Amino acid sequence: MTVNRLNPSVTSEVLEELLARDRKALLGEMIQGVLHNINGPLQNIFMATELLKDQLLHHKKFLSSSGLADNKLLEDVEKQLARLGHIQEGAYNLSNLTQNLIQGMQIQGGEVKTDLNVAIRKLVEFFQNNLFFKHRIKVILDLDEKLPRVNVPISDFWQSAAHIVKNAIEAMENVDSDRILTIKTSYDHGNVIVSFRDTGIGIPKEVKDKIFNLYYTTKKSHSTDNGDTSETLGLGLYCAKHLMSKHGIDISVESGNGWTEFSLIIPLHEYDS
Repeated sequence: MTVNRLNPSVTSEVLEELLARDRKALLGEMIQGVLHNINGPLQNIFMATELLKDQLLHHKKFLSSSGLADNKLLEDVEKQLARLGHIQEGAYNLSNLTQNLIQGMQIQGGEVKTDLNVAIRKLVEFFQNNLFFKHRIKVILDLDEKLPRVNVPISDFWQSAAHIVKNAIEAMENVDSDRILTIKTSYDHGNVIVSFRDTGIGIPKEVKDKIFNLYYTTKKSHSTDNGDTSETLGLGLYCAKHLMSKHGIDISVESGNGWTEFSLIIPLHEYDS
C-alpha cells in the first residue's frame, strides 16, 4: 500500500481510482457538449437547404411557365433539387443520431450512464431501413420501464446488439413459421439482463460453442458490389462478445428447434443506479 503525500489518509490506489472517475465524468460532459454543438450546425444546414429548394422550385416554375428554359436546363434544376435532398437527408440522419446519443446518455455519479430501453428503441428504428425486417418480422418489446441505467457506453451496446439482431434476421429469412423477434429487459439479483429471442432456424448443438470464435461463420462467402466480404467473415458475434467483455458483460446463448435466445448479463456495480 502506497501513502499519498498530499493526504496520508488516501492511498495512491484510491486516488488513482478517483482520478479515473473524474476523467470519465469530464469526458462524458465533453461528449455531450460536442453532440449539442454538432446538432446546431446540422439544423442550420437542414434549414438552409430547405430555403435553397424553395428558391429552385420557384425558379423552375417561373422558367417552365415563361418558356425561357429548355428541357436540359429543367433537368439540371431537377438534379440540383435531388442533391439538396441528399444533403438534407444526411443532415437529418446525423442530427437524429446525435439526439439519440444525448437521450441515451446521462452523467451521474462521475460516470456516463446509458438508458438501455432508449437505446433498444432507437436500434429497432434503425433496422426499419431493412425492408425484410420492416415488413416480414414482428418485433415485440418487453422492456422494464424501471430498469436502472448502466455504466456501458451506448455505442458499444448498439454495436453488439446490432450484430445479434442481424444474426436473428438472417436466422428467420428462410423459415415458414411466424417471424418474431422479442427483445426483453429485466433486472434480477444485481444484474440487468437484455435478451434477444428469435423464431429462426436455431443453432445446431455441434456449432453452438464456436459461434463466438473469430472468423467462424456458417454463411457462404460472397463479395458485395464494392468487394466487401466482411459480412461473411464471422466477425459479428466475435465483435459483440469482445466489446461486451471489456465491460464485464457476459453473453449467453440458448437455442432449440425453431428458436434462439442471446442474453446480455450486465452486472451492476455499487455506483450504478
